[in-house]
Amino acid sequence: MSKRTALVTLIGLGVLSAACGSSSPTLSPTPTPTSTLAALSMSPNNNASIPQNNPATGCSLLAGADATRGIGFVIQFHWTAPSSTNGLAGYEIYVTKVGAPIPLVDTFAATTDFTEMECDAYVADQNRQGWQWRVRAKDGQGQFSDWTPWGSFEFSPCRLSDGTPCRAPE
Repeated sequence: MSKRTALVTLIGLGVLSAACGSSSPTLSPTPTPTSTLAALSMSPNNNASIPQNNPATGCSLLAGADATRGIGFVIQFHWTAPSSTNGLAGYEIYVTKVGAPIPLVDTFAATTDFTEMECDAYVADQNRQGWQWRVRAKDGQGQFSDWTPWGSFEFSPCRLSDGTPCRAPE
């Protein structure tokens, strides 16, 4: 099971908050002044709400999936490129719940867009808030820029068609 799958499972089971520590991750490779993402626009915008169990996500119930978890969710991340992209190899994007021991996303993107799609998954009500993300550029020599400031978002409540909260299978 991957770290991301484990995190989504913990989220879906509603136990993430019990498994969380109290500190944010510390990532500190040496920044280079040649590839800075200091002032850029990012989305989701601060305090955006990510819909859950929405058929528009493109997810469908997987064969053998339990419908009580809902369809899933999609988060579309976007940021503007630095003014100088000469020698830019791409971007590292990091998405986490404040205090979580495992990030939802810690990956490399070649462009200024990244989509996280989690089908047959949900974020339990007690874990909907406190999500944050940031990005940094990487140049062709493997050097990283400074991280952007944290952006924040939350999840809308996950509700089934009968109005009951999404839940782990019984």
